[in-house]
Amino acid sequence: MLESQANGDGATQHGASPLAPLALEMRLGTRLGGYQLDDLAGRGGMGVVYRAKHLHLERTVALKVLIPELARNVDFRERFLRESRTAASIHHPGIITVYDAGEAAGLLYIAMRFVEGPDLAEVLRDEGALEPRRAVGLLTQIAAALDAAHAHGVIHRDVKPANVMIDGEQCYLTDFGLTKRISSQTALTARGQFVGTVDYTAPEQIQGGTVDARTDVYALGCLAYHALTGTVPYERESDVSVIFAHVNDRPPSLIATRPDLPTGLGAVLDSALAKRKEDRPESCGALVAALRGSLYGTTASVGRPAGSSDSAKVLVVAEKPRSRALVRASVAGRVQLLEAADRTSALALASAEQPAVVLLDYGTAGGSGAEICGILKAQPATAGIHIIAIVGSDQAGQNSARSGADDWIVTPFSPLQLLYKVRDVVGEEWLGR
Repeated sequence: MLESQANGDGATQHGASPLAPLALEMRLGTRLGGYQLDDLAGRGGMGVVYRAKHLHLERTVALKVLIPELARNVDFRERFLRESRTAASIHHPGIITVYDAGEAAGLLYIAMRFVEGPDLAEVLRDEGALEPRRAVGLLTQIAAALDAAHAHGVIHRDVKPANVMIDGEQCYLTDFGLTKRISSQTALTARGQFVGTVDYTAPEQIQGGTVDARTDVYALGCLAYHALTGTVPYERESDVSVIFAHVNDRPPSLIATRPDLPTGLGAVLDSALAKRKEDRPESCGALVAALRGSLYGTTASVGRPAGSSDSAKVLVVAEKPRSRALVRASVAGRVQLLEAADRTSALALASAEQPAVVLLDYGTAGGSGAEICGILKAQPATAGIHIIAIVGSDQAGQNSARSGADDWIVTPFSPLQLLYKVRDVVGEEWLGR
C-alpha cells in the first residue's frame, strides 16, 4: 500500500496516477509496503534510496525503490525478486545485509542494512586519488566481499564506487540482486540503453557474452584505477565512446598518470583490464594480492628487517593451544614465532610487530577469520601482511578462506606442508637453519 502524509493544505495524495514521479522523489513520510520513508539518501540510474523505518520492527533500513519501468518488465521483476532472495542468503561482514524485497503499488523495492557514512564515489569526488595504501586496503575488503559472493554463485555485475559504502576504515558492498540485464541476450535494452554503469563494465558484459567472476575482476580493476588516479580508466565524451573503449582500446597507463607509484601496479591493472577473461586474474582476491605484492613486496619491509640476517616474523592466531602447538612444531626455530589466542591480542601484535605472515585459524574466538582479515587488510600499517588461513576440510571453510585470506591450508596438515607455505611467502633466505 502506498500512502502519503497530508501536504500543507491538508490534502492527501492517493491512487496510482502519481507513481512515476513519486518513484523518483516520493514525499517524506510516504508509506511503501511496510516501510515509512524518513529521508532521501541518494539517487541513481535505476532508482532512489531512502532512509526508512520498518513500521512493525521499528528498524532503520536503506530502502531502494526502482523506477516504474523496471517493475513493468515481467522478466526483470521475476529475476529481481529471485536474485534478491539469493543476495539475502550471502553472509559476509563486507556485504550489506538484505532484509527484504518486494513489490508495492507498482514499484519494486529492496530493504537493506543502513550504513552511516558516504559511498566511495563521494570520497573520490571530494578527495581525488587516494593514498596507495588506503586504496589497496579498501580494495582488499571489496575483493573479499566479491569472492564470498562468487563462492555462492553470485556475480555482482555492477561493481562501482557508488555501490561501496564507507564507515570509518570499513567498507561494504551493496546492490546485489539489482544488476541483472533486462534482456537475457544482450546488455542493451530494446531502446538501446545500457543497464549498469559503463565506466566499470567488462567487454563481455557489453557484448552480451557469458559473465563469470572475472567480469567482476575487470570492474574491480577499473575501480582500482579510479581510486589510484582520481579518474575512470576510459574518460570519453559519451557513453557510446566509453563502451567502444572498453571493447577495443588498450588499457590506459597507470604509471603515466601516477609516475610516483611502483611500476608493478600498472602491470597488475593491465592484466585486470584485459579484454579476454582468460587473461585476467582468476579472482578478485588474486587481483588485490598482486596489487599488495607490487605495493609492498619490492621493499619487503614487513616482518623482514632490511639488511639483517634475522629470520622472518610469523604470527599464529588460534584459540586452541593444540593448534598453536602444531604451528610451533612446523616453524619454530625457523622463524620468529609470535602467538595470539584472540582477536584483540592478534591485532595488537600484528600492528606492533609487523610479521611477514599471519597464520589465522578461522575458528578463533573473539572474531571470525573474515573479520580479522578485513581489519588487518584495511589498516595501512598491516595491509601488506600475508595471511594464510587455517581451515577445516569442508568446502565451506575453504570458500570462507578465499574470501579474505591470501592463501589457506586445510587441516589436518603436516609440519612440512606448513613450512613450505611460509617459505613460499618469505623466501628461503629468511628461514633460520
